[in-house]
Amino acid sequence: MDGAQGGQLAWTCDDVREHGTHPSPSGRQKVAAKLLTFFKTNATAKLWFLRR
Repeated sequence: MDGAQGGQLAWTCDDVREHGTHPSPSGRQKVAAKLLTFFKTNATAKLWFLRR
């Protein structure tokens, strides 16, 4: 992931709760998928995250 380019996470109105601050169930799924991908692929994070 390139910090200058961002993660290209696109939020829709359905991804946040009615107050617009917290994620809805679909928004939580998006965040969880991004985090899981990061922890599995980042050179430093995967060393401890994938340790068996």
